[in-house]
Amino acid sequence: MFEEDDLKNLWRFGQYAVIHYVPAFLLSSCGRDAAFHDLKLYKSLLLYQAVDKELADRAIATMNRHLWYLTPQTVMFALFSNRVSDDAKSRMAARLLTLDRPDSPSLGLPKFPVITAKTELWDLVTEASWEFFEVVKSDPLPWLSKRVSEWEAHSEYQTVKAFVSTVKVVNDSCERAIALAKEYYSILTTDSRVRRMICQVVEKDRRDFPGINKASLNRD
Repeated sequence: MFEEDDLKNLWRFGQYAVIHYVPAFLLSSCGRDAAFHDLKLYKSLLLYQAVDKELADRAIATMNRHLWYLTPQTVMFALFSNRVSDDAKSRMAARLLTLDRPDSPSLGLPKFPVITAKTELWDLVTEASWEFFEVVKSDPLPWLSKRVSEWEAHSEYQTVKAFVSTVKVVNDSCERAIALAKEYYSILTTDSRVRRMICQVVEKDRRDFPGINKASLNRD
């Protein structure tokens, strides 16, 4: 039987999951919307501190280790998101155009920003944000200085938008799958050669049976 404290903790986590985690998890896979959703989740957790500070602080501490899509380079995905307002996109573009392009790309891991309740997407734009366009090999100047309503008319904008729309964000499900795979073959053997063979067999099986329906599994 559950103790009273256990029930209280289950209720706390259930409330947090329904309000914050589940919606964020279900919407987390699309790259072009990642910055929008991550910032929205972070700021909602800051507000949730007034409801349950301990739980909110733990969630925020976890998010602080996973702000990949709020770095100066990747926040530019928001320029192509249908969830971001034209005003926010215009402010992002205006800020970027005031910044000089760096002569060379930054090295090392991206630096995570400090997020507060007042942080907006355009606050996360820095000189390093130009690197996004270097990576996608696109010149944004023909459309970036135009009104947001005119961006869609430019082929360069459409090309980059098509790319970021296919980018899938690595989320908890991927991390759990990797952890499960590691645990599975560590139980089977400690021989690295055999582990590689197991991975190769699994890879071949995935190619031979790409689906998990009966028609796929029962075919010769």
